[in-house]
Amino acid sequence: MDNNIGIVFNKWQEYLERRNRQGLFIYLSDHGDQNGERGLYGKKTPVEASTRIPLLF
Repeated sequence: MDNNIGIVFNKWQEYLERRNRQGLFIYLSDHGDQNGERGLYGKKTPVEASTRIPLLF
């Protein structure tokens, strides 16, 4: 996932440079629901699989 975020960031930088513009790249994350993984449900246990959910806008 981190590598893919780097690819998106680089494309964003290229876009800004081509248009001689400035911009923001905002990267956030939300822990998703467990949906039964490891017997867990809901948003109360921050395990690895649920903490690597990016939000780009």
